[in-house]
Amino acid sequence: HLRLLVPFSFSVLLLGTLESLLAASQLDSLTGRRRDSDREAAAQGWSNIAGALVGAQPSAGAVSRTVICQVSGGHSQAAVYLYSAFIAIGVLFAPEMLREVPMSAVAALIATTSVFLIDDWVRGTPRLLLTRTALPAPQRRMLAINYGFMLLVAGALVVTSIPTALLLGVLVSMACWCR
Repeated sequence: HLRLLVPFSFSVLLLGTLESLLAASQLDSLTGRRRDSDREAAAQGWSNIAGALVGAQPSAGAVSRTVICQVSGGHSQAAVYLYSAFIAIGVLFAPEMLREVPMSAVAALIATTSVFLIDDWVRGTPRLLLTRTALPAPQRRMLAINYGFMLLVAGALVVTSIPTALLLGVLVSMACWCR
């Protein structure tokens, strides 16, 4: 069983940590503050160890929940506690009611959430690249390369899977760093 358990555990650890750090980074860009990444990753790990001791599923911070909470006005730790309490109440005491939520409502919520997740950089870069006078040629070339790599990884995510896109992103980053 260890041959299955160890790679799965490592994958959950890696993906959960990256997702939590990405959520923290997104929150930092929204608030203008800087978080301690080591502390965030350690807290994530310890919370998953504690959860595993009582039979909980692995958890991670999510960009979508973080951004929606921030944009909706949840700027304090109380917003996190309230969100967690509402989710727990729904799952523990009203699972039958949750089954009655139409899939079209869930799809609409996901579609609306996805709009908030598109970064200003992603939206603004094509316009910046098309305006030839906005940037010097070497800077525009580097921006175009970075944007192309972002599109490559995003396309891999859509076409294949998260692990494949993650691996591609790491390999592309390594190739860029070695240049």
